[in-house]
Amino acid sequence: MVNALQMHKLLLAWVRGGLAAAFILSGAPGQFRHCAGGGNHTRSAGRGHSTIRPSPGLDLMTDNSREFRNALGCFATGVTVVTTRRPDGAPVGITANSFSSVSLDPPLVLWCIDKSSDCFDDFQAADRFAINVLAADDMNVSNDMARTGRDGVGDHGFSDGPVLGLPVLERALAHFECEVEHRHAGGDHVILVGRVKGMQSRQDGDPLLYFRGKYAAITG
Repeated sequence: MVNALQMHKLLLAWVRGGLAAAFILSGAPGQFRHCAGGGNHTRSAGRGHSTIRPSPGLDLMTDNSREFRNALGCFATGVTVVTTRRPDGAPVGITANSFSSVSLDPPLVLWCIDKSSDCFDDFQAADRFAINVLAADDMNVSNDMARTGRDGVGDHGFSDGPVLGLPVLERALAHFECEVEHRHAGGDHVILVGRVKGMQSRQDGDPLLYFRGKYAAITG
């Protein structure tokens, strides 16, 4: 059983890298699948700044999707690889930075998956998933698992998790084995809420970060 104190300590591994923005990495660094949204934008008097102001009759994603995505990219996040298994036991994984804690009691986390993702149907059919919080030296894992058309989890050192048997990366800063608690529609994404059944973390290592379409690092 996962208690609130254990959950709090483990989530610190993710908080060091920022919280979640609703995006899925989809290819080379800097390429995201976007979230839907509505509204309009107006440019403020300050140079290089924009203000998003909802306005009936205008579609933000049609009128100004790039500026909306750039603004969302200002929110730094960590990077995860989310895994599950197909009914035949084959492993599936995807790079995502849409991870967030939800509740300590009960222990709940969430992530969001794009409906156009290659493995969307696999995660929709699965009743469990694992979140692997990547360390700074696992950029290659992030890039590989983000490639469109890839299959499996590659030769990155994933092993069966001790609780649910899902693919987990032992050297990750933290991993969470979860059973799906809820699914919610979220525009062009689906939000998956999971109840944490098992977890593990390490206290050393820096997080892999993502900021303004590029990988970033903690300095100072």
